[in-house]
Amino acid sequence: MANLAPSVNPIVGRGDDLRLLSRLIGDNRLITLVGPGGVGKTSLVAEVAHEAEPEFDRVVSVRLVNAETASEVASAISTAVLGEPADDLGLVAQALEASTTLLVLDNCEQAIEAIGDAAQELLGRSRSTHILATSRRPMELAGEVVFGVKPLAVPVALGNSAIIDFPSVQLFIERVRQADPTFEIGDDNVNTVAEICSRADGIPLVIELAAALVRTRPLTEILQAMSDTPAVLEVGRRDLYDHQRSVMASLEWSRRFLSDDECSLLAQVACFAGSFTNAAVRQVCGTDDDRNLMHLVDHSLVVFDPDSDRYRMLEIIRDDARLRLDDEQREANEQRFLDWCTATANEIGRRAIVADHEGDFPEFDHEIVNLEHGLVRCWERGEKKRFIAMLSPMAMWWV
Repeated sequence: MANLAPSVNPIVGRGDDLRLLSRLIGDNRLITLVGPGGVGKTSLVAEVAHEAEPEFDRVVSVRLVNAETASEVASAISTAVLGEPADDLGLVAQALEASTTLLVLDNCEQAIEAIGDAAQELLGRSRSTHILATSRRPMELAGEVVFGVKPLAVPVALGNSAIIDFPSVQLFIERVRQADPTFEIGDDNVNTVAEICSRADGIPLVIELAAALVRTRPLTEILQAMSDTPAVLEVGRRDLYDHQRSVMASLEWSRRFLSDDECSLLAQVACFAGSFTNAAVRQVCGTDDDRNLMHLVDHSLVVFDPDSDRYRMLEIIRDDARLRLDDEQREANEQRFLDWCTATANEIGRRAIVADHEGDFPEFDHEIVNLEHGLVRCWERGEKKRFIAMLSPMAMWWV
């Protein structure tokens, strides 16, 4: 028995995730799918739950998007499990214990502590229950498996015949054809489609919102609008949560769970055009407290790459975050960023001279995007002396 609604749209590009999650369910009682807004957590968890139905006596889905207090959480869960609201989760646990149950808790971030407490209580009192949850941040419970849901792969080069094999492009084409069944992909538009998917950072929500615009705009105008006015990416679909109906609403939903200091840091690290280190954040943002950066990672607003020990932001999050500083704050932030660029360029140039251009310099490879952005900003600001001070040591490396 299940209360899951059948999926209308087939899921795209999540085969590996589905297979791994299907294996994890049997051995783990609490799995939280974590990722940025719009990355497809709800769609993925619904598909996983559908495939897992034969393994459980019943599958119960709970929508928690409107639950913000412990009482509201208990009411939502009990209504889904018992058919009526109840404040006592003990009654829910008794009902769950009577059969093997997969409990799907969707959209947990707005009441993560209360939902985490409820999950812990239900798992402790009902040994036959497994929980799949979606959230922009983990519950931080013992035994919790945190499964990161990543954006779909995007094309890294244009003019490649393999562009249409990328999951992000396949999703865009499929959703465009729902809006315009006559749409065809060909040499005249494949690069524009690839750029749209890349500009969307592979985020399914952004791709779908862009695809919906084909009824009123040509592809080239959609791409331009994504760069100039991301607020244009919105739809009136009634089956979506309010915070999923536009890019701006999704980003606003994320910010509501941040402290003022975290919001400020998010806006400041948006100055980095590429990935960045914790040390760079300290220098540019003037903070010695690493906790706020860690919290941004927990909220899926900043991504940490353990292989390089570096952080990065999705472009659409970065573009929005930049707008959150006033003129005075933005100027101070940019001055510190350009100071950091100049110092970093000089340090890399010094190392290149000492090594006489022998060996690899991963520091330069990692920072080249940031340094190039710094050069552009110096030129645009008319700061010729700083431009030369930054370019000269980089030129020594390029020679």
